[in-house]
Amino acid sequence: MEALQRKLPDLLPILALLVLAACGGGSSPSAPSPPPAMYSVGGYVAGLTGSGLTLSYNGGTAVAVSRNGAFTSATSVTIGTAYSVTIVGQPTNPAQICAVSNGSGAMATANVSSISVSCPQSIGTRAYVATGGSITSIVGQSSVPGSISEYTIDPSTGALSLVSGSTVTTGPNVTSFQFVPHSSFAWALSLGDDQAVDQNYFSSIFAYTADSSTGLLTSNSGNPFFTLDGTSNTSAACGISGQGTTQAVTFSPGGTFGYAYNTPELAAGNGGIQIFTIDSATGAPAALSSVTGGCGGPVTIDPSGQFVYFETTISGNGDQEGLSANTIDSTTGVLTPIAGSPWMIGVGAVGPVTTDPFGRFV
Repeated sequence: MEALQRKLPDLLPILALLVLAACGGGSSPSAPSPPPAMYSVGGYVAGLTGSGLTLSYNGGTAVAVSRNGAFTSATSVTIGTAYSVTIVGQPTNPAQICAVSNGSGAMATANVSSISVSCPQSIGTRAYVATGGSITSIVGQSSVPGSISEYTIDPSTGALSLVSGSTVTTGPNVTSFQFVPHSSFAWALSLGDDQAVDQNYFSSIFAYTADSSTGLLTSNSGNPFFTLDGTSNTSAACGISGQGTTQAVTFSPGGTFGYAYNTPELAAGNGGIQIFTIDSATGAPAALSSVTGGCGGPVTIDPSGQFVYFETTISGNGDQEGLSANTIDSTTGVLTPIAGSPWMIGVGAVGPVTTDPFGRFV
């Protein structure tokens, strides 16, 4: 007994630990719960040509949308949260009535990107029809000029009625007629012919100004313009320098610059894609800024105005053609290849490139 009493002080700490363990006092604190998963709410805008479109998320502060393509209205949305995207302000200049589809729901376990904002354009009031004319290769004969005529559109039936006195002459081999975005200018592209015996040997641009009230066209001074074909000093594209024949013209959405697709009709003709600007006073092609690499093809710009696509020949692959994808410098129009570009498509020429109206797919 006396021996047990001598050892009792040494046993007390052990007994205390056993009591704490029995009461659960020795267990470690529970780990904190992980933060809830967060997702975003957004979608795509298509058909926007005006300015002033604003969207609101769950009735909050209006957010301006300035271009077509993807948009995000909210981030850090938890599972089960109700969301709603509505239009607060409609576009003006020109006026449009946009509508939202799939604009509300409850957050699931993935980002929401299915909201669609469609901005249809108003029914057109005028149409322009170009007749091509012809280029002669016979010495002593002259080319036959084409013409452009204006028609009014019946808003109910779509029927056309010729506007008296609207016809103006144009190039002898017109293949396209386009309005320069956000301006009163229009361009007719007249293709060249390597058998021609006059100045229409190369393709040319005929620029016009449309009256804001009547739509009637007035030929601008300086027509025709051969700027887009390049000159003997134009740097090489596709390994060829000098003049070429412009086959197609694409404007940037803002109308400040564009891209001319040229083919080398001559042995020393430029076959690349040339970037140009547009004179704000005359509507003429001006200040050719650079030439892209690659043989190229007609240029397609996605609806948001951020990306450019065109056909290109992939070096070292013979007849292999690829799809070149590029970002656009919004100030200069200069193109920068996207990582991985060009993508191999197949043997032979790549056909025209088209994007869907919302800018999701090519």
